[in-house]
Amino acid sequence: MELPKPPRALHFLRGQELTVYLAVLLMAALAFAQERNIEAAEVPAPVLAAIHKRYPDAKLTAFSAELKAGKKEYEVRVEKARLVTELTLNAEGTLLSEERVVTGAEVPLPLQRAFAASRYSAGVVRRVERCETFDGAATVTFEFLVTLNRARYEIVFSSDGTMIHEELTTER
Repeated sequence: MELPKPPRALHFLRGQELTVYLAVLLMAALAFAQERNIEAAEVPAPVLAAIHKRYPDAKLTAFSAELKAGKKEYEVRVEKARLVTELTLNAEGTLLSEERVVTGAEVPLPLQRAFAASRYSAGVVRRVERCETFDGAATVTFEFLVTLNRARYEIVFSSDGTMIHEELTTER
């Protein structure tokens, strides 16, 4: 019995190559499908209580939910006095991370120097975010979104100016 031929677009892929291609495609689809925008009514009460405690007079403007390592996390965009902050919390209301856009003056001097010495300094800085994660001890990093040679990059520095991550991104 002869197996049917794959579609023309996949005809050049054989055996293991096709299996790997389809596995990668499936993982990408699953990753994309995990995060979704939700309504405020879908956010658990402990999450909303924790946000209102931390930002009592803020306006909650966007909500999403994502499954990470089998556990649901909620991302909420908070606006207060023209400052936009994105908070990530677990379903019990524990704050996992906090990100907010900062001005150039808020970027510590060691980071300014490290960025100036990097190859990305020739690009245009679109945004800098201060990111604080709360997994045991609080960790602060800074994410630079830079356009360089028509490509967008996300570069992450530790608070002491060490570049810890860089990637090509489609983020705007």
